[in-house]
Amino acid sequence: MFENNATKRRPWSYRKSGGNGYPAKTWQSNLNLTPEQVAELMLKRPELRLADSKANLELARILIAAPDDAYAQELFQLVARDGLGKAIVAEDEFLGNYPPKENGISYPSDFLPLGTMPTGDLAGIIINQLTGNILLIGRTKSAKTSLLTVLLSYPQLLQTVRIVVFAKKREIRDLATTPQLRDLVITFKLEELALCYFQPPGSVPETAWNNESTKIFGQCYARYSAQRLMGDKVNELMANHPEGVYPTIRQLLEVLDKFRPRFGMREAAYKESILWCLQDLLNCTGNIWEYSYSDFLEHLYCQPGLCVIEAEALPQEHLTFIAVYFMRWLYLKRIYSGWKSQ
Repeated sequence: MFENNATKRRPWSYRKSGGNGYPAKTWQSNLNLTPEQVAELMLKRPELRLADSKANLELARILIAAPDDAYAQELFQLVARDGLGKAIVAEDEFLGNYPPKENGISYPSDFLPLGTMPTGDLAGIIINQLTGNILLIGRTKSAKTSLLTVLLSYPQLLQTVRIVVFAKKREIRDLATTPQLRDLVITFKLEELALCYFQPPGSVPETAWNNESTKIFGQCYARYSAQRLMGDKVNELMANHPEGVYPTIRQLLEVLDKFRPRFGMREAAYKESILWCLQDLLNCTGNIWEYSYSDFLEHLYCQPGLCVIEAEALPQEHLTFIAVYFMRWLYLKRIYSGWKSQ
């Protein structure tokens, strides 16, 4: 772990590469740590939690100034070994990321506590920062849904922001039976949605939405090369549509099906690629895209609360497509109109 001037021993890593074990022997009591090694332990080894104690900070300062102090060397190495032992027992990848103990963390008024860190401080989220992205990952059966349910059970959160959950499990709908949340939770089956994909959000120019709707499709289904062909057909459909009436995904499918590219042209492969995705999407989602006009999303985002959309049997690529569509619709709405949605 450390390189001593006398032995020039190769440093050990904190964690063995590719494994979950720790070196069995890291310190040798008969070797003195150099000032550089002390600084490395304090500054580059947060998992040891040495900075949690002011006494450790003072001890490190003394040892850097007087590296030949045998008593300081022995005490500091005992403290460092103790920190390593606790890190091994904790088996916590984030042990070094927790704030120092008793550091007087100041929580804002809209802070929602979700748990307690090993330091004793609360861990949670700040409501007004939810416009950013939160990633919740974990192994199967690692309680991701349980943690999400705890987060969504706070009335203060649901009274402030609109949260849309696309669920493949039915547990989240049970929140609607909680008395204090009853009026804040609505649940939809997938087939109950009413969407008009090519209808732009209010204040968003049609040309901008044509481009965006084509990109959403190309990115979600990895049909990047076919975006130009699809975009051309979308522009054709949108060029002469009646006021307040917009093309549907099925109409786009029909237009593409009638398209006859010349023999040997790449458009033939692009056409088949797009047709397969569109047809499979319609087969898996029923009639939710058969609307030429819809204000479903306008009403959905106009007030706070929890909206649970259950799609248990929907393939993941189609679920991703719908979720991205919901997000990008709201994003462009905000950009072009400055709409203050929840």
